[in-house]
Amino acid sequence: MEVVIESASSGNRYKIIIQQENDGISLSCNCPAGTSGGFCKHRFALIGGDTKAVVEANGDVKAIPGMVQGTELEAVINRMHDQERATNDAQAELKKIKKMVGRVMLGSQHRPSKAEITPSRRNDDLDPEDTRALAGLTVVFSGTFDKFTRSEAKQLAEDHGARVAGSISTKSDFFVCGTGAESKQAKARDKGIRTISETEFLELIS
Repeated sequence: MEVVIESASSGNRYKIIIQQENDGISLSCNCPAGTSGGFCKHRFALIGGDTKAVVEANGDVKAIPGMVQGTELEAVINRMHDQERATNDAQAELKKIKKMVGRVMLGSQHRPSKAEITPSRRNDDLDPEDTRALAGLTVVFSGTFDKFTRSEAKQLAEDHGARVAGSISTKSDFFVCGTGAESKQAKARDKGIRTISETEFLELIS
């Protein structure tokens, strides 16, 4: 099948040739990217079912997406989409972390908001529909608190979806520091674990 498309950006016309092969299909395009062996958006659009740029065709262009199904080409396209999603997620997480770093640099009067403390390590069996404030977070409590006992703190955290650990580790998401827990606060800092006060903890679950 031969397809002529018109580029929306340049107005140039290019020819795409689709050939059926034993293990799938091949697509060639005479645009600059296609002739150099690079990623060609024109071919990719046809594979995705986008035919807006088509001006001529000697076959049914709507059949092209079906021709790709079950082939190696479909597999590598799916891998590309997976990587794009992972990259976007990583960039979003990095943006949050950078924002937190900036807030910490400004001092204790610029604490992160509830939205900025997010679970970076979720349990494998966590329900993705769980919208509780601390869903997926691992929390550590230490010291003496004014507004609740340790057992009450544990119950509050679990009621809001958190897992309460007895000691600080790299799997901890944040540390709630009470009076007399300075040594554990230093340990949390060394491991890069965020430390918050009991008041901030209550704000997270409010």
